[in-house]
Amino acid sequence: METQQGSGDPAPRPTPEEARLALREAQQARSSLDSIPVPGWYFPVLALMIAGITLSQLLPSFAGLAVVIVMIAGTGAMVGLYVNKIGVRPRISEVKGRLAWPPAAAVLLVSLAAFVLDQGYGQDWGWIVAAVANAGLILGYGLYLRRHLRKPA
Repeated sequence: METQQGSGDPAPRPTPEEARLALREAQQARSSLDSIPVPGWYFPVLALMIAGITLSQLLPSFAGLAVVIVMIAGTGAMVGLYVNKIGVRPRISEVKGRLAWPPAAAVLLVSLAAFVLDQGYGQDWGWIVAAVANAGLILGYGLYLRRHLRKPA
């Protein structure tokens, strides 16, 4: 019975020290990718898009839907632009993922309050207040996140 060997001898196994060094280098590379900063334009543009989506509730149904679709497509394009620029697809780490929920929940709650004011009481001015509040939440979160991610672990 013959054994099948490849085109040559297999690569020799690394020594424990070589393996530790390779793992350390891989961890450093991963750490440097996790600390890629969010560009300065990202949160202001995101805040404008969120405000636009919120204000679109004041428009007639079709126009409001069109604004929402354009804003969501704009968000996707903005993320795609950033990914293409840096050449790395961001991976949301557990820590960054946990940091993303509070502002998202706050934006949803503010928008829900505006919806209740509008639908329940006919007070459509709530959407204007919600747009300003949501934009402020996103900008404030962006400032917090940039400071938080700059701190050494």
